[in-house]
Amino acid sequence: MDLIQYGITSSEVEFLAKKERDSNLVWSISSEFTGDADQITITPASGKTFYLVGIKLYPVTNVAIGNITNNTESSRRTDIELTFNGTIKDVVTYNENANVSNLGGQSMGQLTGQLTGMAKGISMSGDGIKTVKLTSTNTSGTYRVSVLGYYEVS
Repeated sequence: MDLIQYGITSSEVEFLAKKERDSNLVWSISSEFTGDADQITITPASGKTFYLVGIKLYPVTNVAIGNITNNTESSRRTDIELTFNGTIKDVVTYNENANVSNLGGQSMGQLTGQLTGMAKGISMSGDGIKTVKLTSTNTSGTYRVSVLGYYEVS
């Protein structure tokens, strides 16, 4: 398999595979959500340091719906805040406006895909109380989020 097409090298895959074998790979994907709340919470144990590899936001498609008889506009959006012990480290924002016309009930501007955060490699030493969270705010529409990271013994 050509890993370059995914933007990774074999050494990255080998590193993550070793973390998985050692039970130190941390990954989670949320259920679909439509409101503002903590979507994923990670609480590193005392003696372990959590390192972030990345976060993603997945808009669930075909949920921006307007009134086709009135040619209205509908929108959906969300902000996903990545926090380390309550301090915001990154925010991923999704905003979609759909113009809905009565020409066959079609919606213009539907977007699909995944959005990624910029924060990578940041860390937090665990104490069994401090948390890493992905929290949705300003949410209208349906989404999922995911996180990938790993633990090192402190």
